[in-house]
Amino acid sequence: MKKAKTILLVILLIFWVAKFSFSLEKTTLTLEESIRLAISQNPYHLAAEERLVMARAKLREAVAGFLPSLNSEGLHTLAEKVFTLEFPSFIPGEPPQRISMDFTKDYQFYLTFSLPLFTSGRLTSGYKQAKYNLHSTEEAVRQSKHITV
Repeated sequence: MKKAKTILLVILLIFWVAKFSFSLEKTTLTLEESIRLAISQNPYHLAAEERLVMARAKLREAVAGFLPSLNSEGLHTLAEKVFTLEFPSFIPGEPPQRISMDFTKDYQFYLTFSLPLFTSGRLTSGYKQAKYNLHSTEEAVRQSKHITV
């Protein structure tokens, strides 16, 4: 039993010394690696890069406003609306007359094609605003990188 305790103590001592000896090992970082590490772990810079992605998406959305759009819609009515009207006979002794009226529209299909011809500069100003926003966001990312480094 005493021998097992001694062996266990020696093993724990070896692991303890090995743990501290590896932590004292020098890590060499070059200037480029340290800059890359600082930028990749800076939350403000990462948020600025996400805003840049969003600004690029807004620019693509503004460009899409110049393109024509084609919308379609289809409808099928399952419930039938059939009304039966019963008119009394004007001739005595005759049975009343029944008239069925069908108000069911079984199928409907709409196809709309629209092309912006004149929007009084709304599309071009939206595009310019999105482009300026993209340039501003790119500058904010550059400034964030400059502040971090």
